[in-house]
Order: sequence, then C-alpha cells, then structure tokens
Amino acid sequence: MMPLAEIGSANLPKGPTSAEEKGWVRYESDEGCRYVGSGWSKSSSIDMSNNDFYVTSNADDYIEFNFIDDSIRFIRYTTIFSPIVEISIDRIVDNQVDLYNSSNEHKYVAYENTSLSFGLHIIKIRNTGNKNASSSSTNFYIDAFEVHRPLYIEDIRTYRL
Repeated sequence: MMPLAEIGSANLPKGPTSAEEKGWVRYESDEGCRYVGSGWSKSSSIDMSNNDFYVTSNADDYIEFNFIDDSIRFIRYTTIFSPIVEISIDRIVDNQVDLYNSSNEHKYVAYENTSLSFGLHIIKIRNTGNKNASSSSTNFYIDAFEVHRPLYIEDIRTYRL
C-alpha cells in the first residue's frame, strides 16, 4: 500500500479540473457507477458537475466505476467534513487519500492515476470511516470521474459493462 496522501500534496493535481481539458472525458456520478452500502444518498447542488452528487458517511460504503483507458481521475467536492478513503485499481489497493480540505472547493481532482496500461479497469473508492484530526465528520462526496482518451478512440459510453 502506498503512503497516505493529502489533497494538495505534491503527488496530486493542483486545483479544480476542467471538463474542457483536451482528451479528458467526464462521467457523472450516476453514469455507470455502482454504489455499495446503505448510506448512499443523491443530492443536488448547482456547484457540482451536472448539478448533483452522491454522499455517504458510513464506513465501508464504496463506489465502483468500470472504464476502458489508461488514466482515471476522481472528481469531488472538498470540505472540512471529509474522511480518508481507500482507492483500489483492478482490485489492488493503490492509495489512501485524506479528502479533508480546510476550504470548500467544487469539482476538485482528488485522485489521478495516469500510469495504467490501456484496457478495461475498475476503480473502487471505499470510505474507511477514518478521518483527519481536523475533519469534523466522514462525509464522502462523489461528483464525477474523468478518463483520458485520445480523440480517435470510439466513445466507450456505448459499451456499458
């Protein structure tokens, strides 16, 4: 397992993402995502991508998203109410990320992996139920995922898994 990473640390992207960024395609939180656990609920906010998001505060609730590519980003809302999550790629734990942030930021890249081989992958993000000492709860917000695809690849949205 890799060391615990914090938002804003050197190994994570800085600042919000842009859906317009060349080659990155956004998948909203209700597009092909599988939510597991009893705490998930859908909410609305004009500040979120597509004006909605999913949230849970339950330990061990998780989300899975299948994608065909060599890169993935997890987009979220950062706040003082955030847990530490465990991120797995292809059923292997890749990292733990502390999602706490002292300020609220929308459409934030909380995790990025650009070192995958091209192919079918699954990302799983699990709420560990643990939190940074500065965090006031374990609310885990899901906004969207982004995959990086060369522009010549056919849109994989037609190939739902």
